[in-house]
Amino acid sequence: MSRQGIFQILDRLVGGDLAERLARWRDEGLSFDAMAIRLHDEHQVDVTGETIRRWVRDTEHEAVG
Repeated sequence: MSRQGIFQILDRLVGGDLAERLARWRDEGLSFDAMAIRLHDEHQVDVTGETIRRWVRDTEHEAVG
């Protein structure tokens, strides 16, 4: 499954606000690894900090483009 496919599934799981959550956590100073841990703790989902880094980069790129 593609990174984007996983993002979309997880986005639905968390109520449709995954991009906003990641942006908020980033503003709070959380590392990408810490975000992965938080997603696991709150939703029992295993993703890596690297995956989250790519999601954030893709989301920011879409906002600019």
